[in-house]
Amino acid sequence: MKLDVPARDLGEVNAAALIDAVLEASAQDWQEETLRQERYEQHHDTESLILCFCDGWPNLRMMKGPAWDSLYPCAAPVINEILNRGYKRGGKVVRMMAAKLKPGGHIALHSDTHPSFDIGHRIHVPLQTNDQVEFIVDGLRVRMRCGHAYEIDNKRRHEVSNRGAADRIHLIFDYVPPEALEP
Repeated sequence: MKLDVPARDLGEVNAAALIDAVLEASAQDWQEETLRQERYEQHHDTESLILCFCDGWPNLRMMKGPAWDSLYPCAAPVINEILNRGYKRGGKVVRMMAAKLKPGGHIALHSDTHPSFDIGHRIHVPLQTNDQVEFIVDGLRVRMRCGHAYEIDNKRRHEVSNRGAADRIHLIFDYVPPEALEP
């Protein structure tokens, strides 16, 4: 969704249980679903724990991912906390994943083009990060801290580099408000 700024800090969130659950995932769990890496070249340095994903437009087909059962119980309270703060309820989360950018990894400059991004909100919740991560949106460096949530305008050109020694892991979800779901 087009924002008047490249990104905005949505404030603190209680993600402790989700952080613990994501950090317990095995290397095999992280490599089980490669949809994003196969479909989108810019994500070749990433790994994902997919909770849900959508396909098709305008009739979205929702699919649960392999991480749904293990992570949704911890992700749902975080998402609800964020949505209860300022988003009209009754919409739908159409994508939800934990995304890892490995040390030395880069997500190339791009803008997200699926039509759902014109009407949805892209939310990031950093679960693990380091000072050497650079998240650039529309030429502006956005410093994302663990314990906060951020909405980004992913229709703007953005890229991420992890020059640190630790993985950068975010919960990412896309929320489409109810008025955008109406025919």
